[in-house]
Amino acid sequence: MTVASVAASVKISTSGSGTGIVGIDAYALVCMSLDIQHLMRAGTLSLPSLPGLRHGQFVQGLIDTDQALVLAVPLSAVRTERTQAYVQTLVNGKVVYRNVTLGPRGQSEGSPDTWVGISGADADSTIISGAVGSLREGLSIKVNAPAKAP
Repeated sequence: MTVASVAASVKISTSGSGTGIVGIDAYALVCMSLDIQHLMRAGTLSLPSLPGLRHGQFVQGLIDTDQALVLAVPLSAVRTERTQAYVQTLVNGKVVYRNVTLGPRGQSEGSPDTWVGISGADADSTIISGAVGSLREGLSIKVNAPAKAP
């Protein structure tokens, strides 16, 4: 058995509770395996005794190994059907493709989406959501103002 001490932050939540146990700054990684079929890593952690956590209880979570301050968009907004990854932006009412270089991926607090850092687009660009689908470059788009709340 391989045991490695890791100094990183881990955020876990117990099954079914939805409440998080945050801020565990040190834990021991007992073993790690890679499931190629599902493209995921599974690991066994040795955690300190915590209120609400019982032996053998299933938990899920994220291990925060790094943080970066980058221009990031939801991964779903990145288009990959061409040879170079790109995002669709709105410039002067027209769709413009911007080739981007992908950077680190991760989660953002409070968002279920996977986010990816990009370079090649301006920070003040209006990025078109991936849910819209592929739009022809040069297509004119009129954006309506959001409805006022009653």
